[in-house]
Amino acid sequence: MAELKVFLSLLSVLHSAARELGLDGLTKSDEQVLFVLWELSDNNDEEFQLTYDAFQLKAEQFGISISRAQFFRSLKILESNGLISKSGSERSKTYKIILAS
Repeated sequence: MAELKVFLSLLSVLHSAARELGLDGLTKSDEQVLFVLWELSDNNDEEFQLTYDAFQLKAEQFGISISRAQFFRSLKILESNGLISKSGSERSKTYKIILAS
């Protein structure tokens, strides 16, 4: 029972932080995509190459399953919310997580 209490407390902190950061409008899929991108970026804000296949392999390590269509929808949402940026041409696969605004 103590573990459930800790888990619920962590959820409360997480939701509060998301609200403070203006991220409470993200869907669960968007949050999962952002989390996996963070892991793919080696937990920093350096540019990294991104393909759906690489994303999918990393996501599977965390038990996350995101369709290709949802992956690309979430990338657009994350980019429009200023959480990630894409550099290069339209077909470029180079992304960066934006840590500071």
